[in-house]
Amino acid sequence: MITKKFNLTAFIFNAAYYAGYSEFGKGIKMAIVCGLCPFLWQIIALYAGFKANSELPVGDIIFSWLDAIVVTLIFLSFVVIFHILIQFIWS
Repeated sequence: MITKKFNLTAFIFNAAYYAGYSEFGKGIKMAIVCGLCPFLWQIIALYAGFKANSELPVGDIIFSWLDAIVVTLIFLSFVVIFHILIQFIWS
């Protein structure tokens, strides 16, 4: 059996991918960290890319698009908050 060591989809859509495959809490944590500390996104993306196949039930359950969309909206709200804080601090 050939196992895939790196999951490109999880690398690109890390928080939403985890949330969609029933790891909603972990997806929210990833979204918050990535939204507030953008430089940590690369580390989280690499973690998700390498660990998603072993941690998530990929192919065993149906992907929850609703959970993925909710986590994406949470991520975007924290990105906006981060940028507002940066503009407030620098002005």
